[in-house]
Amino acid sequence: MHHFNAEISDTDTLVATALEAELARQQNQIELIASENIVSPRYCRRSVTP
Repeated sequence: MHHFNAEISDTDTLVATALEAELARQQNQIELIASENIVSPRYCRRSVTP
């Protein structure tokens, strides 16, 4: 059997299981990254118009 044509589950069940779990996580969970919404006080002071 050529490994390039085989299903990953046929060649490495551990990797296949990890990939399936990661796919399910990405499809079923929302991931929020709080740092994207945090603005430094220095930036806030500069962006205020007089």
